[in-house]
Amino acid sequence: MPYPQPAFNRIARALGVPVFKFLMMTLCQVKVMGLENVPPYGPYFIAFNHVDTLDAPLVVLFWPYPPEGVTAAENFSKLNVGLLMRLYGPIPLKRTAYDREALEKGLAVIKAGSPLIVAPEGTRRRQAGMQEAKPGLAFLAHKSGASIIPVGLTGTENWIPSWKRFRRPRLTMTIGKPLCLPEVTLTHENRRGVLEEHTTLIMKRIAELLPPEYRGVYGE
Repeated sequence: MPYPQPAFNRIARALGVPVFKFLMMTLCQVKVMGLENVPPYGPYFIAFNHVDTLDAPLVVLFWPYPPEGVTAAENFSKLNVGLLMRLYGPIPLKRTAYDREALEKGLAVIKAGSPLIVAPEGTRRRQAGMQEAKPGLAFLAHKSGASIIPVGLTGTENWIPSWKRFRRPRLTMTIGKPLCLPEVTLTHENRRGVLEEHTTLIMKRIAELLPPEYRGVYGE
């Protein structure tokens, strides 16, 4: 059973996703690869490299069905972006501190049987090259036992410069095969090391889907 979003959000998604997908296809050159790796609707994580503002919309709009999401809490206070956030209904995440409430809501999405989209890096870089990720996704994956679908994105850092030159930016989304983290019992002693190791494993799987210049700290 899907995560119980309010009727307002369900209607907004049903009406808005096709419209914004059409707009993105009109204003950008979008290429999606690996759709055969997308599981049927169910409990799993979608992990992508965070380059710029269009990353999450690109994944949401071109996924076969609307996933649940996580976004920075401050996005809700922005004028235009905040309106879109309230329409779609992602989980707000406080990035300045450990946000237990957001983690619990993320687990609730998975337990309800819905997919959840997460950017492990936590913030966009505005240029090609992955930055060091945070351990939140690895923690959620261990707690839930759900698999992770790695997604590599390119081109989103060029959308504004391209539009200023009246050109359609080239955006690519490459979907990899599902990843299941090794089963390890987290203890007070091993918790930090295990989560760091498995966060690197997740990011390496994303990096494999990207050109070398996009891999950043996970390029070795």
